Amino acid sequence: MVNVNTKENGLPCTPNLPSEEHLRRDLKYLYDCMLNPSTMSNHVPLIKRVVAVDSATTVLDCKQFLKVYQPERFLPIPKSDAIQVLCEVDIMEQSDVHSRNPPPELLILPSDATISDLKAEASRTFQDVYLMFRRFQADELVGYGGVNESTQVKLLLGSAEFVTVRGKFLGKNGLSKYRMERGMERWTVDCFCGAKDDDGERMLACDVCSVWQHTRCAGIPDLDAVPAKFICLRCRCLSKTMNTSGNCKDESVAGVGLGKNLAHVV
Repeated sequence: MVNVNTKENGLPCTPNLPSEEHLRRDLKYLYDCMLNPSTMSNHVPLIKRVVAVDSATTVLDCKQFLKVYQPERFLPIPKSDAIQVLCEVDIMEQSDVHSRNPPPELLILPSDATISDLKAEASRTFQDVYLMFRRFQADELVGYGGVNESTQVKLLLGSAEFVTVRGKFLGKNGLSKYRMERGMERWTVDCFCGAKDDDGERMLACDVCSVWQHTRCAGIPDLDAVPAKFICLRCRCLSKTMNTSGNCKDESVAGVGLGKNLAHVV
């Protein structure tokens, strides 16, 4: 906490900031207590340590990326007469399985930019942001199909702040190849941790349902070899009788990330 002195106590109105050494000690304490499970025992009671290890492991295992869609805060200040417009893409070869378009991107264009310039900038911007758009080409400004390419954007759009371009991907499987980390391969990931796609961590597939999950989430330590045969918890639950499916569900949730053996090696 930063304490601020006031004139009421006779001290100057300057913030009492912690020293660099103080911050270093705090960061080390944070690491030792929360982010390094092997050193938690010296600071955290055993009862709390189990929960802390689970929470820290979840944070360390997380591979989700959050994009803040406020690009105007990070881009250089454009000229006063520059055109700023949010651009969304409409993909022609979108499949029913992946029908969602990516969020819009901010385009900053010169005041004399034409429709052709807008499409070129839209193609370049989405190519820079997404690997799967590396061969994307914007072909049409939606709603203005019959307009000449040399028409200036400011004359056509006026005060509009949002546009949609429709485009396609050059080459065979231009979109599908990079949309998912598994590429063109068709297999299913459904792990207890919530993963629905290959995230680079070691995985194995169930020999019954062929669904992939992390070896670690299945209770197989990273240093152990992947078993030759494996039956996931879901398939074992389905094979049980006498109303035991509820217990299996509770067991699967409680065991995630703690090294609890949820797998059944056969």
